Amino acid sequence: MAVDGESVWVGSEKGLSHLDKKTEGWKAFYSTQNGLSGNFVNAILIQSDSIWMGTNGGISRFQKSKKAWKTYGQREGLTETEIKSLAKIGERLWAGGIGGSLFEYEPGADRWKKIETPDPLRNGGMNSLMATKDRVWVCRDNGVSLYDLSTGQWESLSATDGLLSNTVFYAAEDKDSIWFATDKGASRLLLKE
Repeated sequence: MAVDGESVWVGSEKGLSHLDKKTEGWKAFYSTQNGLSGNFVNAILIQSDSIWMGTNGGISRFQKSKKAWKTYGQREGLTETEIKSLAKIGERLWAGGIGGSLFEYEPGADRWKKIETPDPLRNGGMNSLMATKDRVWVCRDNGVSLYDLSTGQWESLSATDGLLSNTVFYAAEDKDSIWFATDKGASRLLLKE
């Protein structure tokens, strides 16, 4: 789900719905018949004139001003087509595939490239991505991968580091910590100033 001004976009296992906040009425429903890459919508990312969706069939972009769809799959650089997460990383757009692969959007070429990483957890299944000012947090089935944006270095967190479980679904930033939702409860990482 994502809020975009006076609109709410809701993804489900059947497609994408568009809700008007003022009228509280549904304005539209989109599926593969309308241009969506897959009906199971796992992630939604809003940009000024575009709405990006990660689905079970790749990535879709809906250009609001032109009401035009663009679908991205294997031909457009995605080696995994079930996309679990989308995140804006600075000025870049990243996507995470269900098998653990990371992709970066190349606007000039209008395609995606796989990010080859030395991340020790790179083979763990992807659940979500979260960006903070200086890091990207990749929540996986085998822990959390951390990418430092200033140094380009990868680190990892797992149950041996204090997480309640290696199965981490989401991360959320607080003023002095990062919270992790795991299959065994919530874990908190206190950040040093």
